[in-house]
Amino acid sequence: MGKTGRLCIAVCILFSLGGRNPTFGQTLTPDEIIAKFLEKARKDFLYIGDNYIHEELEITDNLKNGVVTERGEKLFIVKKEEESFYKKLVAKDGVPADDSKFELKREIVSISPGFFKRYFFALERSEVFEGRKCWVLSFKPRGNFPEEKREDRILNNLAGEIWIVQNTFDLARITFRLTREVSYAWPGFVGGKARKVEGVIIGGLINGYLVVNSVRVEYEYSVRALFWPKNVHLIKTIRYQNYERRNPR
Repeated sequence: MGKTGRLCIAVCILFSLGGRNPTFGQTLTPDEIIAKFLEKARKDFLYIGDNYIHEELEITDNLKNGVVTERGEKLFIVKKEEESFYKKLVAKDGVPADDSKFELKREIVSISPGFFKRYFFALERSEVFEGRKCWVLSFKPRGNFPEEKREDRILNNLAGEIWIVQNTFDLARITFRLTREVSYAWPGFVGGKARKVEGVIIGGLINGYLVVNSVRVEYEYSVRALFWPKNVHLIKTIRYQNYERRNPR
């Protein structure tokens, strides 16, 4: 079920293809705002990916009746080589992981337009967030979007809001939640449902280029396999930190 948390990290960027809404005194439609944001974000993420090594501090809390019963912390170093991202575990619960090696990083914050096509967008309001004036757009599932992978069952049922800075089209914030309980496990072998998925992503800047500062995802799921019933409530937080620039341009 760890993939659920990572998938929710992957949905941090969303895209729309249709619909026009009131624009609160500005001339851009929701689709145009998102398109300009996507264009800039892709360039920024490519620049950051090519020029920075960074750390990811991953904190996972196990909850029972709203109380944290167990906490685990993992510290990773992330780098990009030959168009792929790799991460290496350097410490677990404060203890160095000296024998860890770089492995392919799969839970990448995605800029792929494929994620955006799943949703309808509407412009809701203008709002100041952390000193920056933003457009706030809501999004909801289009419905009937293909489910080629198990992860699509989660992504196709998310809704939320995205804050985009008006003068730069940078990402400021995204919130999302699962709109209904969905089946997530393998039918006929393991039965399981995702009951709750919600989270928040906060954006930031390095030398004027867009980065993701933190991701927090909370989810509940149940699994039934033979005599192994399990109900889990987790909160996963990833903090991006200590960027080190390389290959200066």
